[in-house]
Amino acid sequence: MPPGCQGGENLDSDYKKMYNYLWEKIEFDIWQQVFI
Repeated sequence: MPPGCQGGENLDSDYKKMYNYLWEKIEFDIWQQVFI
């Protein structure tokens, strides 16, 4: 497998981790506001 393709997969994986982290953070903030 060419290094470029592998790097692309790693970048996509990091992006998904960041997206999931941000979504959980936003979701948590929303639930906090609902229960306050």
